Amino acid sequence: MTSPAAEHTTRAEKVELFLDLSVLRYSIDPRTAEWSDQEGHPHDSPERWARAARLLAEDPSIARDSIHTAVVAHNVELVREFLAADAASPTTSHAFDGWQPLMRLAYTRLPGLNILSPSGQPAPTISMGSALSTTTSTASAGTYSSPALVIAKLLLEAGADPSGGPLRGDAKGFTALTGVIGGGEADQPSHPHAEALARLLIQYGAEPLDGQALYNTSLVHRRPYRTGDDTASGGIDQAAGTRDDEVFWLNFLWEECKARYMADRSGDTDKTMDTDGMEDAGAHVRERWQAPVANGTLPAPPLEYLLRSAISQHQPKRVEWLLEHSADAGTSITPSVGQTGTTNEDD
Repeated sequence: MTSPAAEHTTRAEKVELFLDLSVLRYSIDPRTAEWSDQEGHPHDSPERWARAARLLAEDPSIARDSIHTAVVAHNVELVREFLAADAASPTTSHAFDGWQPLMRLAYTRLPGLNILSPSGQPAPTISMGSALSTTTSTASAGTYSSPALVIAKLLLEAGADPSGGPLRGDAKGFTALTGVIGGGEADQPSHPHAEALARLLIQYGAEPLDGQALYNTSLVHRRPYRTGDDTASGGIDQAAGTRDDEVFWLNFLWEECKARYMADRSGDTDKTMDTDGMEDAGAHVRERWQAPVANGTLPAPPLEYLLRSAISQHQPKRVEWLLEHSADAGTSITPSVGQTGTTNEDD
């Protein structure tokens, strides 16, 4: 089999191929920032990420090309060197795709690298629910065992935009938080440390009401029928449908919106608010989720759109959650799931 490195002989070509293959692209061409489901546009798959890993294995010096390749390679020591050499590097966009380093980290899906410590040994499992709560804001980057978390902390401390930096064209609604959470019409995987990274990004100022992430995680993925499946389900594999009817990210983003309001009001992320304050926070979040998303990534206010989607996709658990959180029970179920302003990829 021809190696990926042999197919791209120049240094620049190898670096660009590595940057292209190593991340989620959502069928958006990195050069033009245009989405397409046609051949020639990147369609996310484990094969692409494995090919990027082979490129790096065959030529480890790729990681030294820039802070971008160092971030993708999850080389903590190299990232530190680039940050020390250039104070502007955390917000420097790469000419290939316009991405900043933190955005690249959030979308990287190289196999294996996200669960290794800087020494190359397996990292201890991080407690996702509490490892990066707001009470750890003064902890040093070295306290996190995953290189992805260490690098994220280093970049954020050095001034990286917690949103990941601006993107252009059909990618403009995507953020670092979107990439960490994953999901989408091709069932893109979450980052291996998704919850911990999401908490860290939000702690540093990322907007928790992320319309693209809400859309991506709302989808049921249609798979081949199993014997005995009810054809009235519209082609949805019932076993898969159970997995798709989840509320984890709904609840996570809702609670982070509440926490942001409470922190802004109290001025102290460690302070516990009284009952009135908690009620105010809940009312504030309901109001926000009942209004249009600022960047237009959802075609209707979140609660309204997500309830339509959950009803039309037969997701009873999500319907129940949305109604409990003040979605309007009279919401029409049409139109239901379809394209947003930025997410268009087919399965």
